[in-house]
Amino acid sequence: MPIPPQRLADLFVASRVVMPLTAGTVADAAEALCVSLDQSGALSNADLLRERIEEARSEDIVGLADRAFVLHYRSDAVRDLVVSIGVAPKDVVRVLDDDDLQRARLVVLVCAPPRQMARHLQVVSALVQVLSNPTSVAAALAVETPAQLLALPQFTGKALPAQLTVRELMSERPRSVGPDVPLRSAVLEMLRAGLGGLPVVDESNRVIGMLSERELLRDLLSHY
Repeated sequence: MPIPPQRLADLFVASRVVMPLTAGTVADAAEALCVSLDQSGALSNADLLRERIEEARSEDIVGLADRAFVLHYRSDAVRDLVVSIGVAPKDVVRVLDDDDLQRARLVVLVCAPPRQMARHLQVVSALVQVLSNPTSVAAALAVETPAQLLALPQFTGKALPAQLTVRELMSERPRSVGPDVPLRSAVLEMLRAGLGGLPVVDESNRVIGMLSERELLRDLLSHY
């Protein structure tokens, strides 16, 4: 059995870097990165991945302010975890449910088979940690070739431990919501951040509950 990659850069392949990424929307970017994976031989079934992307679940996209988008999927379209990166000359736009816009020029697509859920989460978490740093994103946007992008220290120096821990995946400063915030505002916050839930905190910042998709679905069904 092959040894899993030990650093984030080990998952990157120059042929799966799209420069320039010509895409006006996140959907366009996802298609371009899907084509990149397919042309490099990373996909066993490109149509299967496209079908999964078209489901457009809010949790599939992590929007990192105006820095980057991380698109991540689990699908049998791949036999092993693969990553594609695109650097766009102009902003790629994501339209949220309230018609607000998120913009970024760096887009990453991660796809893993369902059996690699833990590895998938680990890689997405590592990418989010790296791309949450404005300096790291600025460096990625400044390079001119795929080789230069893959040689950046934020990727070559990011270790991926063989075993996941809770600390790796937890949010050290998680988004939260107060109990008196309108439900619509909380839902929009979840959609913007690509979150499946928000901790509910009181005035002392003490967790008093949890708002998740399950509670929202239960509330929706109660009206029928």
